[in-house]
Amino acid sequence: MKFSKYLIVALSVLSVSGCKTFAVEKPKENNIDAGVFTIIVPKDLNNPEGLLKGVKFPEFRAEQNYSKGKFITSSSLNKFISGTYEENPTLSELKTSFCTVVRASSGRGYTSCEIYSAKVKIDDMESKYEIELKPYRLKKVQGRDPLFMPIEFPGIDIDKYFTWMTNEKASFNVELTSNYPVESLKGNFDRALGKLSVKKRATIDAALKQFKDLYKFSMPGKVDVYMGAQFFPYKNGSLVKLTVKAIRDAEKGVMSIDWVEIKSRITDKINSIVNL
Repeated sequence: MKFSKYLIVALSVLSVSGCKTFAVEKPKENNIDAGVFTIIVPKDLNNPEGLLKGVKFPEFRAEQNYSKGKFITSSSLNKFISGTYEENPTLSELKTSFCTVVRASSGRGYTSCEIYSAKVKIDDMESKYEIELKPYRLKKVQGRDPLFMPIEFPGIDIDKYFTWMTNEKASFNVELTSNYPVESLKGNFDRALGKLSVKKRATIDAALKQFKDLYKFSMPGKVDVYMGAQFFPYKNGSLVKLTVKAIRDAEKGVMSIDWVEIKSRITDKINSIVNL
């Protein structure tokens, strides 16, 4: 993930358990009017439940050494930045919380948080959804650390918030046939893409790890594509069934993501491999 290029810190949708906020003052709420972020979503994505119809924000967590101020990965860190998001279909609202977390020796976390609320509008079209997200409120909850000192905020301004929104992932299935036998069809994928190594496979989610044949390629537009493939004999040729997971890296200044277009380009790439 390359979100840290633009956000300074990566974000996480991992919940921070056992965290407390010692309020310095009452939470401050400000109404905001900063434009609309748009997501175009095809209707055949996997797991289309929820407000975003199958589009998800990847999980992130950035950890920071409290004394040295360096971003490192270690289980002993006592300060980090976290982010969580929650969809509320009843209110048609997306709530995103960005927090600085100070972890005490007991393991308990203390936070200061910036919480964005966005209204979600969904336009149901013939073969796609057009989703508009309009942030309307920023709530700041000031907290204190175990020494009762104020904890600084993460500093996620509206530009960084919109940049976070561009870091998305989606999954869909593809099924294609070939006039050639299984060995030839599988050979096309092996030559064109190459399989993921055991080390790289460890970074893929459980839905794809189950596949014996797992591939990856990158596309223009900051999109990485992972594919789990199953090959079968079919009539006088062969059949490939693919589970595709696409992850779009964050990009500053972008206010619209078109998953219909992304999915079309991925499908075209797959077709070109089948027909080699």
